[in-house]
Amino acid sequence: MATTDPGQRKALFKQLHALMAKDVPILGLYYEPSVDAVSPKVKGYSVWPAANPRVWGVWKSE
Repeated sequence: MATTDPGQRKALFKQLHALMAKDVPILGLYYEPSVDAVSPKVKGYSVWPAANPRVWGVWKSE
């Protein structure tokens, strides 16, 4: 964040990536998407960023 020069930033990101690759103990091998689907009758539901459904205050209308 200290420089806006693209060349310097690229070099810094390469260094950062090398450090991360060396120090990361485990790498995920797959991505599990989170999919939310609800009926128009479901009220009060909203997506939660942590991918775990939260249903407090959720109800079904008639």
